Amino acid sequence: MLSFEVPAFEINGLTVFRDHALPSQFYCAAPPPVVARSGGRDMFDLMAYSVELKHSVLSGTAIPEELGAGFLTLGSECVLSAAQRSAVLGELASRTGQAQDQISLAGIPYHAGNVRVIALDKISVPGEPAADPGSATPVKGRPTFVEQILGTGQPALLGDLRSIFSLSLSQEGVAFLKGLYEDKAAPVGVVYDLKFYGLRPAVEAVVHANLSRIFEHFGGSLGVGYAWAKAEIKAGIDHLTETSDIRIELTSQAVGEEAKQSKELALSLFRDRIVQEMFRPITQAAPTPPAGLLGGLGGAGTGSVGSSTGVNLTLELKRTYEDKAVTYSFRERAPEERTHAPQSFLNVMLSPAETAQHVHQISLDDPFFEVLEVLVTGPSREELEALGIRQIAVNLRYGGSAQGNPPPDTAQLIFRPDSTGDKTFAVKRRGRRSLAYSAALTYEFLPRSATDGDSFRYELPERTRTGRSLLINPSADFGVLNVEVEAGRLPPDTQEVDVVLTYPAEAAASASNSHPTDFKAEQHFRLTPTDTASGPLRWQVRTQAVELRLYAAQSTFVFSDGGSYTAPPRPQSDALLRIDSPFSAVRQLLIKPVLASDQITQITVELDYHDESGLYRRTRVVELVPPFASLTHTWPILDAARQTLRYRVTVHESGLLSEGEWEETDEPSLIVGSAAHRVGRVDVRLIGPPLAEVGLDALQVKVQLLPAGAHDPPSDPQSVLLQGTDTGATLTLNLAPNQPLRYRYQTTAFKSDGSAKESAWKDMTTSPLILSTRTL
Repeated sequence: MLSFEVPAFEINGLTVFRDHALPSQFYCAAPPPVVARSGGRDMFDLMAYSVELKHSVLSGTAIPEELGAGFLTLGSECVLSAAQRSAVLGELASRTGQAQDQISLAGIPYHAGNVRVIALDKISVPGEPAADPGSATPVKGRPTFVEQILGTGQPALLGDLRSIFSLSLSQEGVAFLKGLYEDKAAPVGVVYDLKFYGLRPAVEAVVHANLSRIFEHFGGSLGVGYAWAKAEIKAGIDHLTETSDIRIELTSQAVGEEAKQSKELALSLFRDRIVQEMFRPITQAAPTPPAGLLGGLGGAGTGSVGSSTGVNLTLELKRTYEDKAVTYSFRERAPEERTHAPQSFLNVMLSPAETAQHVHQISLDDPFFEVLEVLVTGPSREELEALGIRQIAVNLRYGGSAQGNPPPDTAQLIFRPDSTGDKTFAVKRRGRRSLAYSAALTYEFLPRSATDGDSFRYELPERTRTGRSLLINPSADFGVLNVEVEAGRLPPDTQEVDVVLTYPAEAAASASNSHPTDFKAEQHFRLTPTDTASGPLRWQVRTQAVELRLYAAQSTFVFSDGGSYTAPPRPQSDALLRIDSPFSAVRQLLIKPVLASDQITQITVELDYHDESGLYRRTRVVELVPPFASLTHTWPILDAARQTLRYRVTVHESGLLSEGEWEETDEPSLIVGSAAHRVGRVDVRLIGPPLAEVGLDALQVKVQLLPAGAHDPPSDPQSVLLQGTDTGATLTLNLAPNQPLRYRYQTTAFKSDGSAKESAWKDMTTSPLILSTRTL
């Protein structure tokens, strides 16, 4: 998946991201938009009329209201040219040391977006009526150039990001645009607002910031939307870091160059987060910030829309931010949504002769007014295949069935993966006053194992249109959820993870929450920690409802000892679902066999760890056999404070089984042996001055358990070495059934002059064992 690893490559004005897993895979951001091409020809036509429409001198001529006084049709796309692609590949090969023919370069997989158009005195906003760029009403008496912008909204998100639109022009607008294009000007601009997911790299640092101070620093308190370049935002964030309004705290023990790099990476991720949260792309000129607004950055904030700094961002409209510290943690590697806004004014680089072919001067008695011709652009082959579309049928109808009108003209255009590109619908008007036509779409899909849909056929209702260009955009006609599932950070003893994805999320919570006829989809995946070569697993959900709901993910972790844990279902919206460990700590238990008899042949230890609040249980049976070595068992737990477990010990001795009772412990170790086994403790404590003050380098203390009976063999002595500032230690002795604590001890003092003094053995029956450093 695309990774936000720092630094991203900046090559010839294009941003290139790495892949989080494949060193040879890179993703290139969409370049600035240009005029689209269809059939080797620029998608650009300016229609102009030779007489004023309101006072036609031609008897009987009826001009449809949809035409205005003329119109401009334009198409835009963000295409990486062959020269740009070759330059990017060459630069990547040079910077990474990889062979150019081994590098794979793909476009960023955008999952949502829209496009805005600015044309002279009009700006379009997706989902809203076209409006003036400024807040004030146009001055009375001034001409209106652009009457309406049609056909903008969502671009085709796969392939070339194509978007097509029409401008309904006034007479002044026709003349104005004609003159501008003849002078090589670029009066129409577009701004794409594209969203994509990437994997944020993990860095052991957190950032503490005050959003109110950042908002005020960039002019938010002034109530005016100033324009900023990303370089200026970076300088502003760096300045706030120097003034301690932004603080970076390392959560690791890194020092030196490693710590410096961690701080730089955290600050870079924080800058990207602030740009995404506080700023938005703009399409028109904004006021230049007054001197000093950047807080002494030395004129870094004096750029304008036309400057070389490439100002294209402004603060989101918000009255204020709460004056409190906010912490951003970057310690987890997680998917994150970001926005990319390629934008430009569309240059039509044509010679005078070519321009004349695209500027049409039309007389009112021209056959143009007797023919309705619509250019229909379908999805690319890649988009059809990615969405599993078998075909799209576009049913077009011109004319109604009202009395006195001629019968409607109809046509059907078919788009398939082997039949893409642009198609034309052309019919005669035959006296009809309106140029409005209707289009109804029918999508048919292929059955695919990795795709769940509510139907294999979508019949969209008929819609009336007036533009002479029609873009078939599946992203705007139905909803598509694409999810990639991959294994993240898993517990070490995980054998596999079963993942159940449910759409919508409410269906996973309770079947009673949704109507039986509601669409539900479910997909099962199985992940193994060792299977990383196959890449992420993919699931696609397709619904006739454009607005997608959340999906739910529930994971069952199966461990190598046969245990399992099923996490509760969680609502998700991420396109990349990384399955990480839900456990916060590890429970460790040392099982130490201590044999009270040489007749013991096996020790069985039953363990039962139960976290009732987390609905998590782990059971295990441990069998110890000769030569009876200590074993350490670990398992992940949800709550670090929940350490208590139940255990039962069964001892196999001389053909008999001695089964103990269930007991509880929260200790990190467990001593097992005979059923009646007991443990005695001897706490050695030193009193008096430190060893060095009495001339000693170290003190060795030996402890030996005294036999319970006259014929019992003596046990091996245990010893502990105290030195420096040590003041004590603890020794454990294994006691036979009903045996009292009786032991003897011996000390060996190692003097600073190199000599050693060994004491005689002394018997003791109490603990602690207190020794004075003055008498050693």
